[in-house]
Amino acid sequence: MKIFQFSIFFDPDKRKNKDEKDDRQAKFLSGADNNPVCTVLANDEKHAAIFASRQIPDDYMKELELIEIAVRPF
Repeated sequence: MKIFQFSIFFDPDKRKNKDEKDDRQAKFLSGADNNPVCTVLANDEKHAAIFASRQIPDDYMKELELIEIAVRPF
């Protein structure tokens, strides 16, 4: 197993239809406010990404196109 870091970012500006108004701010959905990077043990980067995707809060599951997950080896 290897150590990976991941971060989950919500960006309402990625919306395809720019005419729709969205007053929400872009923000990190992972980790604490002062450190949005999380660490996980996984076999490979794909498994780390799967783990990260399961950490997305339920409130954002209907807007997955606005979420970006970044994964990197530690």
